[in-house]
Amino acid sequence: LQVLSLPTRTNFRSVTKREVALFQGPNGWGEFSPFLEYESAEAAYWLASGIEAAFGEPIQLQREQIEINATLPAVDSKLDVAEILSWYPGAKVVKIKVGGDLELDIARIKNTLAINPNLLIRLDVNGGWDLKSALLNLHDFHMRFGPVFEYIEQPCNAISELKELKKEVPMKIAVDESIRKFINDDHSELGECADFAIIKWQPTGGISHALKLVNE
Repeated sequence: LQVLSLPTRTNFRSVTKREVALFQGPNGWGEFSPFLEYESAEAAYWLASGIEAAFGEPIQLQREQIEINATLPAVDSKLDVAEILSWYPGAKVVKIKVGGDLELDIARIKNTLAINPNLLIRLDVNGGWDLKSALLNLHDFHMRFGPVFEYIEQPCNAISELKELKKEVPMKIAVDESIRKFINDDHSELGECADFAIIKWQPTGGISHALKLVNE
């Protein structure tokens, strides 16, 4: 078992370092790295995923390479945006964290497209808007930038608000927290409020559990 403290390149939600526990099993290394604010019940899924990786049945890989998106945190200047995007050579899609200051969010999107107008944009709100704010902001974004958005990730937390939003905005909606914060709930309603499901293997307890969620 090795515990590491890794400094982050940017300040993400007031986090400037990540503490990671690594442990070795017959399959190789497993990782346990939940965020500090997670309670034990939520962090347990992260531990289970690491145990599965190190000690579970080996997973049959379907491909050797996948495309990734660049991730752009809440940085302000064009120079900061350019530097961060340079870390992702070849990426065709950028996920931009929004939901704080609207004018800064708009500037971040403008700066991204000024650097590469061919990029597709994913906006990640992390459930930070209510329905009224989401409607106003997304219509504003669409009028300013047009069809550059691949999807909007978790604009609202409430399923009822997401259903209404999906009817009213021209962008596609993705859900993340609606799945990983409620892993054992019935997810049958999500098809009525979202076009994409973001399913991450670590917060859902491992590859096997993630595949089970996918099949639901």
